[in-house]
Amino acid sequence: MERKKMCKQILVLATLTLLVMADAVPFMMYGQESTTPTSYKTIIERAREEGITRDLTLDECIRMALENNLEIELVRYQPFLSQETLNAALGAYDFVMDSSIGYQRFESPNTNVVNAAFIGNEIVRDGYSFDVSFSKALSTGGSLTLSMSDNRTTSSFNTTDPVYASQIQANFVQPLWKNFRIDSTRRSIIQARRDLQISEIQFQDQVSETVRTVEDVYWGLVNAIEQQNIQLQSRELALVQLRDNQKRVEIGTLAPIEITRTKSEVAQAEQGVIAAESSIIQSMNRLKNLILKDSADTLWQQVLIPVDRPVITEQIPTEQEALEVASQRRPEIKNLQINLEKNDTDIEYYENQSKPQLDLEASYTTQGTAGPNFTDGVGPGGEIIPNPFQGGWGTVYEQVFKQNYPGVTVALNFRYYFGNNTAKANLASAKIQKDINITTMQQTLQGIRVEVVSAIYTLRTSQQNLESAIIARQFREEQLDGETKRFQAGLATNFEVLQAQRDLAQSRAAELSARIELKQAIVALQRYMFTNLDKYNIEF
Repeated sequence: MERKKMCKQILVLATLTLLVMADAVPFMMYGQESTTPTSYKTIIERAREEGITRDLTLDECIRMALENNLEIELVRYQPFLSQETLNAALGAYDFVMDSSIGYQRFESPNTNVVNAAFIGNEIVRDGYSFDVSFSKALSTGGSLTLSMSDNRTTSSFNTTDPVYASQIQANFVQPLWKNFRIDSTRRSIIQARRDLQISEIQFQDQVSETVRTVEDVYWGLVNAIEQQNIQLQSRELALVQLRDNQKRVEIGTLAPIEITRTKSEVAQAEQGVIAAESSIIQSMNRLKNLILKDSADTLWQQVLIPVDRPVITEQIPTEQEALEVASQRRPEIKNLQINLEKNDTDIEYYENQSKPQLDLEASYTTQGTAGPNFTDGVGPGGEIIPNPFQGGWGTVYEQVFKQNYPGVTVALNFRYYFGNNTAKANLASAKIQKDINITTMQQTLQGIRVEVVSAIYTLRTSQQNLESAIIARQFREEQLDGETKRFQAGLATNFEVLQAQRDLAQSRAAELSARIELKQAIVALQRYMFTNLDKYNIEF
């Protein structure tokens, strides 16, 4: 029995010896590579040594994003395009000048045998003409045209050649029924102005979304950096524990198997540090993409370090307050309100187009005629009567501007459209489109309510999570303090102290995450209320 018992003891000792030897080699290898706390440098530490860091506040990131963000840059062009569309519509009221200069010559047979002996068998007429007119569409839907025509003619049939003639005419047309209150030009201008408003609102919406994204990414970068710092603390604690256990193994107060357990803790801490660095790089690249415009910018080669901390200073509105503000300020609501105004304009226009057309037309003409070969007349007593048409262009213009020979025309022109199906169909379509937009407005308001209420709920949950995380962290601090005192009194093991330190690090990480989540929940609510631009004093 004793021999059998001795054999078992020898077998146990041999097994333990093999385990210790198997554990010693990796332990020595690990000790050569990773037991030194300074053997790992974070991306920020490496960047500081190379001098390629850039400290950034959140305000600086917002400013850079507003100046450089490519999505904002694209949307920024839309108001300019809408303004040019409006300018094009207003161009309908520009003055228009038309002019022409011409020469005419006609030859025709002379069938009058009486005068054929004097002027021949053909009549030749030729002349020069100059015409110019100025026209303008009026904002009342009418039009005004002022024209002037000069002619110089000769004819082998006339004895007074050449003859000069000039005429000035003013013509005015005003719709009195169809196209009176609104016409296609005024409709285009009104709609272009509203499209300009919509494009400006869309630009503001893109700015708000960009600001919200920058805030999210900025706080995400803060969280990633702080999480890595916490992982580094866990790594440092694991390395301290590894060294302490090594000493204990050397003096025989700790089983060598504990080394393997401690090395596993160090490896897990290393993995946490590396994973945290990957998150830092991803968040940093997202932030650079938001605040930089040029892919060749030198800032791409630098490491960004956010300097702001997630301090909660915002006043949290009630659900009712948030809903009221959102329903008044959300861009979607403003755009739909403008679209409803556009629908009303279309309805007014097509209702007007379905009416008969009644236009008032008025014109005034003054003219003059003269020629150098007009002869004077002889009176009953043989006296000479001067011919008033004898002269040149001066005589012509004197007659014109003195209005010696005026002419006035006034008319009412009426047109009736039988059926007028085009206007009626367009009117029906405009009314249907308005009903669609009203329904869309109701749907949008309901969606906004869901977003705001969900954001309020998320925010309150985040507040509760932060409060719980703060309490948990305080308990972990007390627990670590108690375990440290017990260890100093010899009542606790080093592993228990290490466990308490790890728990405290995790609690601090959870508190930081809860604080970041609360900050991001506030940012989301402000975005849904469309108030996130106010705190940065962004005005348009």
